[in-house]
Amino acid sequence: MIYFRAGSQAHRLVTLLSIAGEYPIRSMRILGNERVYKALIHKLASPETFYNPQTDTEFTTELLFTIAGKGPLKSLRLSKGALPILDWIGAKEYYLQVFRAHNFPNDAAHKERNHRVAEALGMCMGAGFEFRPYRLPGLQNTGIKTVVPAGPAFYPGKLLKQIGNTEMNKTMFTRMAGALFASGRCYAVYNTRGAVMKWNGMGEFKALHSLIETGRLNAGVSGVDSAILFGESDSAALNTLADMEKNRRLEFRFDGIYRHIHFM
Repeated sequence: MIYFRAGSQAHRLVTLLSIAGEYPIRSMRILGNERVYKALIHKLASPETFYNPQTDTEFTTELLFTIAGKGPLKSLRLSKGALPILDWIGAKEYYLQVFRAHNFPNDAAHKERNHRVAEALGMCMGAGFEFRPYRLPGLQNTGIKTVVPAGPAFYPGKLLKQIGNTEMNKTMFTRMAGALFASGRCYAVYNTRGAVMKWNGMGEFKALHSLIETGRLNAGVSGVDSAILFGESDSAALNTLADMEKNRRLEFRFDGIYRHIHFM
C-alpha cells in the first residue's frame, strides 16, 4: 500500500501529470533523485493500493502510469486507472477537459511542445510556486482587478490563451511556456531544452504585448521586459544568443523583445 501524502514522490508526479498531461522520462532529474523516481514508476506499473490519510479512503488500480513513445520522445502519462486519484487532489475535471477525455496527440510536434511546458512546470513545482490551474484564480480581460495571488504563481500557456484576448489567440505558435508572476513583476517563461531556441519574432512580439495587457489587468503590472529561459546546458543559452545575430530585424530578436533574459 502507498500512502498518498502531499509532498511524496507519487503525489508530486500525479499533480504534475494532471497539468502537463505527459512528462519526458529523460528529464526526471528536474524533479529530484532520478533513480528514486524511476524506481517508483516501475513499482506502479503493477497493481497497487493507494491510501489517502486525509479522507481515510483507499482504492486499488491495475496501473497508475503508462509509458508512450520512444527515445527522446518517451513520455510518462497517467493511466485511466488514475482518474479516482485525480479526484483526491481536485484535478479530475480539469484534466479530462484539457486532455480531451484522456486522449493525446502522438505526433512529434505536440509531444515536444508538451515536454517543454512539462519541464517548466517541474521547475516551478520544485521552486514552490503555485502552478496548478485548478488552484489559481482565472485571468480576465474586462477590467483592472487584483486577480493574481500575492505569492509566486506560474500560469501555463494554456491559461494565457483562454482569457478571450483575440490577439493572444492569433499567436498560438508562440514558444512561451507560460508566465510567472512574482514580487509585483511578470516574467515570460521559455524552455529551449538542449537546442537553439526556435523563434518567430512577430509572433513573440504579439504574445509579449498580450502578456503586458494581461499583467496590467490582473496584477497591476505596468510592463513586461524580462524573460526566464530554461535550458539543459550553458551551451544551449550561448548558441541561442549567437543565433540571434542572424536576425537583421533587431526589434524581433529575443534580446530585442526582452531587455532582461535570465537563464536557468
